[in-house]
Amino acid sequence: MVRTVGGREVESFALEVVPSTSCPVCANPGIPVTHLVMRAALPREFHREFAREGFLFCPTPSCPLAYFDNAESAYVHKDELRVLVGRKTAGPSAPVCYCLRVTEGQVMEEVAVKGCCRTMDEVAAATGALLGKACHIVNPSGKCCGDEVREAILKALRTAGFSDDAPEVLKLLEEDVDHCRSHCGLGEAD
Repeated sequence: MVRTVGGREVESFALEVVPSTSCPVCANPGIPVTHLVMRAALPREFHREFAREGFLFCPTPSCPLAYFDNAESAYVHKDELRVLVGRKTAGPSAPVCYCLRVTEGQVMEEVAVKGCCRTMDEVAAATGALLGKACHIVNPSGKCCGDEVREAILKALRTAGFSDDAPEVLKLLEEDVDHCRSHCGLGEAD
């Protein structure tokens, strides 16, 4: 068991069998995040102690942990954050673009209901997704929101009846998911 910063107990693997860069709950590798990401995601009462370097983001959708620092035995449950973690939240309220607060539901509306969008650029024009400049801070993963936006578009295309071998789906799968970085001039991801 691990205890989170908010006092929750979560079933985990024994820490000695999990690599230090892997989540103790799901055993998948984590993504390093900066103190700025931690500060944006955590409630204020946790800033002093936990808005620091050393945390990794757990990208596994089914895992309840959002962040972990095995070296310091510090763990943050997804429900202890002040933001929803899109890849750990199902449904229309799941965020897919954090800078401009675009949700999966908004993407579904444009793609599956209105039928106006099929590409990342078209969704960006209709919703504002991918046009922000702070995804490296406000996205809980510390990365571009391109993956989340693409997954929402794919889900919407499938809902609209497009098969996985439809030209629109295949084209979307080939698109650059580090899309927002090209719009805001951040350059290559570290």
